[in-house]
Amino acid sequence: MAKLRLQLFGSMRIRLLADIEVSLRSHKVRALLAYLALNPDRRNVREKLATLLWPDRSDEQARHSLRQALLDLRQALKAADSSVLIAEGDQVALDQESVWVDVLEFERLAADPSPDAWHDAIQLYQGELLEGLRAKSDVFEGWVSGERIRLSTLAYDLMDRFAAHLLKTDASDRAIEVTQRMVALDPLREAGHRKLMRAYQAAGRRTAALKQYQICAETLRHELNVDPDPETAQLFARIRSLGSGAAVAHEAHSRDRHIATVPKDALVGEELGGTVRKLTTILSADMVGYSRLMEADEIGTIARQNLHRRELIDPRIAEHKGRIVKTTGDGLLVEFPSVVDAVQYAVEVQEAMAVREANVPEDRRIQYRCGINIGDIIVEGDDIFGDGVNIAARLEGLAEPGTVCVSGNVYDQIHTKLDFDYQDLGERQLKNISEPVRAYRVVVKATRAGANGATGVAHQAASADSRLSQWPPAAVRQRARVRTRPRGRGDLGRGVLRNRWAMMMMMAASLLVVAAALLVWQPWRSPPDGSFSAKPSIAVLPLRNLSSSPRQDYFGDAVTEGIIAALSRISKMFVVTGSSTLADKGRSVSPQEVAKRLGVQYVLEGSFQRTANKLRVTVRLTNAEGNVIWSDRYDRGVSDTFAVQDEIILRVITGLQIKLTEGEQERLSLVHGTTNLKAWEYAGQALLLLRRLKREDNARARKLYKLAATLDPNYPGALDGLAWTHVLDARFGWSASAEASVGQAAKIAQKAYALDPNRPRTYALLGHLQLFKGDMKQAIAFGEKSVALSPSGAENYALLAITYSYSGQPERSIELIERKAMKLSPLYPGYYLWILGRSYRLMGDHNRAVRTFTEHLKREPGSLVSTVELVTTYGEMGQFIEARKVAKDVLQIEPRFSLKIWERTLIYKDRAIAARELRVLRQAGLPE
Repeated sequence: MAKLRLQLFGSMRIRLLADIEVSLRSHKVRALLAYLALNPDRRNVREKLATLLWPDRSDEQARHSLRQALLDLRQALKAADSSVLIAEGDQVALDQESVWVDVLEFERLAADPSPDAWHDAIQLYQGELLEGLRAKSDVFEGWVSGERIRLSTLAYDLMDRFAAHLLKTDASDRAIEVTQRMVALDPLREAGHRKLMRAYQAAGRRTAALKQYQICAETLRHELNVDPDPETAQLFARIRSLGSGAAVAHEAHSRDRHIATVPKDALVGEELGGTVRKLTTILSADMVGYSRLMEADEIGTIARQNLHRRELIDPRIAEHKGRIVKTTGDGLLVEFPSVVDAVQYAVEVQEAMAVREANVPEDRRIQYRCGINIGDIIVEGDDIFGDGVNIAARLEGLAEPGTVCVSGNVYDQIHTKLDFDYQDLGERQLKNISEPVRAYRVVVKATRAGANGATGVAHQAASADSRLSQWPPAAVRQRARVRTRPRGRGDLGRGVLRNRWAMMMMMAASLLVVAAALLVWQPWRSPPDGSFSAKPSIAVLPLRNLSSSPRQDYFGDAVTEGIIAALSRISKMFVVTGSSTLADKGRSVSPQEVAKRLGVQYVLEGSFQRTANKLRVTVRLTNAEGNVIWSDRYDRGVSDTFAVQDEIILRVITGLQIKLTEGEQERLSLVHGTTNLKAWEYAGQALLLLRRLKREDNARARKLYKLAATLDPNYPGALDGLAWTHVLDARFGWSASAEASVGQAAKIAQKAYALDPNRPRTYALLGHLQLFKGDMKQAIAFGEKSVALSPSGAENYALLAITYSYSGQPERSIELIERKAMKLSPLYPGYYLWILGRSYRLMGDHNRAVRTFTEHLKREPGSLVSTVELVTTYGEMGQFIEARKVAKDVLQIEPRFSLKIWERTLIYKDRAIAARELRVLRQAGLPE
């Protein structure tokens, strides 16, 4: 029998035998007890605990505070038994047999396949973990934050499963209660709102179901400035169509049968008493070793899994016209209208995952198994059932990690259409399936393996548009030096040029930028204007993460960005920016190779290790011949991160014998903009999201910038970034009112400018705000000021190029992109191609514009801006068949697209250009 019972969900409660409640006044002692309770399988060393709770104190002070906390804890628990708390030498733990913890019991019950266990687990989840506990330690708060996310996600998925079970067993009232908790737990997940609408419908509460849609719509509009998905709107329309009288009686009949009513004109397949049957393709995927990965690194595994879902898995499902039926913590079930699409999707994702996880230790890699079947299924609401689904799940179990296993009926459909090899696994007797099923493993052909060294299964590239082969433009091809022999692993060579999917995988391998695989020429070696020829040139490589956790990668990226940003402000230097050098992240690359490839004289490289409160940074400056100019190691506290950056920057400047002007010295002293390390970290994470130019990432970036600005209200970098999120909302029609977004951005930008009137990015921001006002002259002046303050800041040149294109000077825009931004960032971000392509179009060079937009879409599938630009270009060329074809892609990417919204983004000085573009888009069939 447990001598100590701990309630950690909601407000922390501690009970001893005889239900005696213990009160611990100190938040630190309560935090210590909670941490020990949730880490029962490993003894915690005192140094780790001291760092966890007192990271801002010296080692001796922290250990003294820990000793006092342990004494207080032992005194409080003495009524239970002195043996509950175990402290042996340098290790501290709780006796597992003497302690009952609601969180651990919740996790045990959640893993049980019994619905009764799910019910008990849900009852234990009485609020977020350690609600109201404030330990005043960034390290502890970071750990708690990750645990809260993990447990709330598990609770949501568990409620989802249990609600589905209740609906199947005609317990709609109980299903409503559970689903209401789901919606309260995460009101921004539309699937929860839809499930609650169906539960209300099943219970005969039509009005409540319709009201729930309004609640969903209002929540999404208020929090994210978006409307509900078409799927939610269609469900609302179906429920609303059930009026009074006979329709209501029909609804009640459907509720009694526990089958959601669907109008006949919405059905595909055979309707039998309210149940829909149809033949479809089902894909079942499951993460290999999920429990092991979660035990080793819960937060890191969840973060990587979510990143893969957001950047690869979900977008590719949409690209292949699939529908996610359901997800679990470690897998998903997807329905595809086409078996070819399903197999292509599975192979593409498996191959891309192999590259994305290539640099993760083998025992920590995320890998999936996939099973695919064609079968007859039963459709109930959003869910699907039947042997067709079960066979797909069993085939997934036959697949090796990173591979795809298909049924015989799938093989019959695809083996003559998709250029793969197939290994016959023979007849297999699958669990709970009466007849044996023939199974095949999809095998990559050697010719499909690609030059990037990807493992796993290859994928089909036969559908690649022939127009893709026309890139790069003729003038560029004349300068290109393409190798004729395949290169080594990780190289950007011939194999990538010939395989657009291989190039996509290389894109996925870098979270921040895309290696410009097709642009292998090096125009920066011989600048057309010679502007950098006499300047010392340097490439700053990303600091390698030698810490135990891959989650620290962002920290090294942020330190690297800070060094690059500072050096870019020096007029006497040519600095190759992070968007180029980050392409080398994770690869073993010699300084000589980097220097040769990027055309620089010096390379700064290094590594970092970060623990809770300690930081070690090792750096060295090497010349193009591989000779070390200097090297150094910095062992400091994490709080000294900025000082380490400053010292590295100073060493680089003195090593290159550069004499700073007084203005440059002043600008360098303001480069960090904050003394709050946590605020700086939030801003660094937000910047990576901001550059993706996607609605959902922009919303997430805004939240991080707000956190940074809350921690340090006088941090110009946080304010700059926050203002940019509003600018992007206005620029791409992501907000209800572009005018309101611009006004909000202007207000924030004014404060940022007052804090630092010499910040290059603030001037770029002010220039874009002038664009919305129509003051092109002032917009250009601000943009020119930004590049004057940061002569090596590639991004500022790119932003200025946008301004010139809207002001009616596309030739100047092309010059800035090609001769400045792309030269400073040879492996530039994909959106540079969007800027370049629209400038070509405005110049009337439509063929080159098509090639450029197509290249951008190869790099970043789903880019709305380049897809719309491609429609416009084809329309201006009079090729409306192609224009209408691409217009369908626009609506696939953004179902809410309208010309009314898009018109807000056309901020040309010459309004006739905007009118012409809208006319073309209208002719292409895009909605008003």
